[in-house]
This record gives sequence, C-alpha cells and structure tokens, in this order.
Amino acid sequence: MIFILLIPFINTFKSFLDLALINKSSQKGIYTYMANLNDISFDIYSRRTWINVTKCQSCGLQNYNNMRHLTYKIDEHPRRCVIVCKNIFKCRLDAFCYYLRELFHKNKIFFFKPPITGVINIPRSDPNKKTKGKMFPFWEGATVFSGRGFVLKVQWKQTENNKEVLYEKFITVKKFFEFNPLYSNIKIRDIYFRNSEFKVIADTFP
Repeated sequence: MIFILLIPFINTFKSFLDLALINKSSQKGIYTYMANLNDISFDIYSRRTWINVTKCQSCGLQNYNNMRHLTYKIDEHPRRCVIVCKNIFKCRLDAFCYYLRELFHKNKIFFFKPPITGVINIPRSDPNKKTKGKMFPFWEGATVFSGRGFVLKVQWKQTENNKEVLYEKFITVKKFFEFNPLYSNIKIRDIYFRNSEFKVIADTFP
C-alpha cells in the first residue's frame, strides 16, 4: 500500500492516523492493517526510569543516533517512554500500537478528531461565572472514559491576590458540548471500531 512508503516521513502518531483522511480507501487500509497487527514484539513495554535509549525495543538494533522516544504526554514526570528505531516502519508501528493499547487498558484513553484548539468556554460549579480557557496539553485530541462517561481535561487562569493562578479540571464531554457547540462534531477515531473490546465503549461516545 502507498501509505507504507510515507511512514518514514511521519513523525507523530497523530500524523500517522491523519493519513486516513486522504480518502475512504486509505482509511480502511490503515485501520484494518493496524487492527490486525498481532505480532508486536514482546520486548516492547513502556518504562519511566532506567530506560535504555540505545536499543530498539522492537527489533533489538543498537544505535543511539537512530532511536526515537515515544513519550506518554499524558503522564506526570517521570513519563512513560518506549524506544524504537526512528526510520523503520515496523518498529514505529509496533510502538504506536502498543502505546494505543496501553493507554486504552490502563488509562481508558481514546483519541478523537478533529482536535480542540483555541479558546474554549469552561463550565464552572458557579453558573454565574463565565470562564475562558483552553485544553490541557495532550488533551486537544484525546478523551478518557471514566465512571462519569467520557471526560476532557481543561485549564484556565484567574487572578487571586494580584497573582495569576493556573487551574485545571476534568469535565464531561456532554457538558463541554453544552458550552462549546462549535465542537459537537468531534468523533472517536475509527480505529477503535475495528476491535470489539474497544467498540463497546466507543459506541457510547456522545
């Protein structure tokens, strides 16, 4: 498939999945390929400390200058990380798939499109307060499934005692839509619907 030839020039997980936006044929090909990828190296697992940055966890190649760090931006420091070859498609795809599955199983993270950018309205416990803010870093294109359903993480600043204080909190996607109807067209990325385990939860997305 033509998308395989483009992989060496893709540097992020988001950019890789964005290839599915080219047309319906490329979307089906990419997601089907990833959903059926079952031979991920047993050596791939994320670590927070004592990370060997010179060895690929997928193929075992040792070359410091050719390794890529796939970092879990959702984490507080120290963040989880996976080390794989920078330019070898299979190694990078192994890391992407492991990353996707681990975030789902451990953190119930789903990726959606399009991402939420710019200034947003943030619902507050006091309905008389009108607050502007933005998405917390990494959460522009991701949502987590919790006991309350799907939630997003937002942040805002406000002045207290002549100092600017940064606040953050989780809000439900439904509540977010109420205050930001402009983004009501966001959808769970199609890759989750290729796996029955993921689909059960993804189908409940607002």
